[in-house]
Amino acid sequence: MLYRRLLDPHIWESPSFNNLSRDARLLFIGLITSGDDEGYFRADSASLRRSIFGFDDMKKDDVILLLKEIQTKINSIHFFKEKNEAFGHFINWNKYQLLRKDRIIASLRPKCQPCENQLTTKRQPMVAKCPHKISKDKISKDKIRESKDKYLALDDITFKKELQDKFPNIPIEEEIEKMKDWLQSKGETRKDYAAFARNWLRKAKEPGGNGVVIVR
Repeated sequence: MLYRRLLDPHIWESPSFNNLSRDARLLFIGLITSGDDEGYFRADSASLRRSIFGFDDMKKDDVILLLKEIQTKINSIHFFKEKNEAFGHFINWNKYQLLRKDRIIASLRPKCQPCENQLTTKRQPMVAKCPHKISKDKISKDKIRESKDKYLALDDITFKKELQDKFPNIPIEEEIEKMKDWLQSKGETRKDYAAFARNWLRKAKEPGGNGVVIVR
């Protein structure tokens, strides 16, 4: 399991997230940090109270109510039971966590079989049996080119993941910040930020490369 987890900054603008109570929001973020490399976590109230609310005056029954609140208002988590033990997993985990495929440690926790079946069975639609929708959206080149926000393409989490897979030895977040700083300092824009980013990173991995690339 990786020590660090990513938290999408747009979470603070999410209507469903902000519809949670303050303690439920804290618990939701705690669940993200508790997820293994495949997004699975223990969801029993005793474990969560100890790991997330360890120094607070929080009772187990209070945690149960918070879990029910999250289950009611958030559709990006699926809770299930296996042999009378409670577990959960994030449906869009790979969309928000940048994990290199060769470093992912397989989950030791029970899997959500309806979700796993939908990922492996081509005959069934993604929403056939599972009580939630599994999103596998990927940012397209057209979406990048047509973006009204000039830096939206560079900040897209899925696009960053694709870059990390393509350039595994380069710190993508750091290089993207360099790209934006360079563009701002020059007062320049690009029609295709995806091509700009890829060319920048190709230059960055060259010996002595400083990442400064001119793409028209």
